[in-house]
Amino acid sequence: WARQVAALAPDADVWHGHDLNALPAAVYAAQARGGLVVYDSHEIFMDSGSNATRPWWARAFFRRYERRLARRAAALVTVNDALAAILGRRLGIGRSVVVHNAPARPTASIAPTGLLRAATGMAQDDPLVLYHGGFSPHRGLEELAEAILQPGLERAHAAYLGYGTLRERLAALASEPRFGGRVHVLDAVPPDELLGWVADADVAAMPIQPSTLNHRLSTPNKLFESLAAGVPVVASDLPGMRPIVTGDPAGPMGELCDPADPASIATAIRRILDRPPEERAALRERCRAAALERWNWETESARLVALYEELARELPSGSGDA
Repeated sequence: WARQVAALAPDADVWHGHDLNALPAAVYAAQARGGLVVYDSHEIFMDSGSNATRPWWARAFFRRYERRLARRAAALVTVNDALAAILGRRLGIGRSVVVHNAPARPTASIAPTGLLRAATGMAQDDPLVLYHGGFSPHRGLEELAEAILQPGLERAHAAYLGYGTLRERLAALASEPRFGGRVHVLDAVPPDELLGWVADADVAAMPIQPSTLNHRLSTPNKLFESLAAGVPVVASDLPGMRPIVTGDPAGPMGELCDPADPASIATAIRRILDRPPEERAALRERCRAAALERWNWETESARLVALYEELARELPSGSGDA
């Protein structure tokens, strides 16, 4: 597949390979036609998804294969500083550029649309905790449902907005009488509508489990989408998300929790919901401001543009106009 793609691709000065499944095509194209290679690694590939459960020998083989291909790369692009440090060291790529997966800067405050609450059928004044994204293992989906059964959250609802392999399991969970109709599983919505749905929530929850190194260092898209929608987050107390949630110069963007403990998740949710209305409003505004000023695609993509400006100067004479 990679060799076919490399043969059919148009000429280029830089070949940008996304993750290990596309890096071979970029390398083969550069070997055949010249040019520079950029390795855009969205995660620690062999510690992600089903790769993390492959037999040890298969993972070892693909790690060696990745290192061999990555030697050809002029630069590494990845999604946060922690991944840049580890991947740069493992792959031996000297130049790293961090580009967080943040959405475009909102042109105005994202107003709640009412669509999320209407889809759940819940009372408009009940607290709503949202998980949006992939319904996949190790995302803390079941732990979040158990959290709303904890004391102090008797009126809270948990909504799951997305798609994935665990959808049937979530639907079965939501139907259990012990939840009293307070767990809702909803289909994904178009990306250009997402932030309006997210803005309906009182809290955005992302209790990712520390099951792999990749999860421990992750900074999921939903974190930045929630900030853009002005929704405070409850996130796993893990190295990837901790500095963003609690280390912002303007103040915390939410609360951290032990993602394996429903009681800890519930405590973090209550710390947001139990604040006086004026404090909750200020927290939402702080999230919006952080998205406008720092966590947005316009800011992040400037680093990618700067990288290509550097690479253009390194191309052989006569190249660099494409």
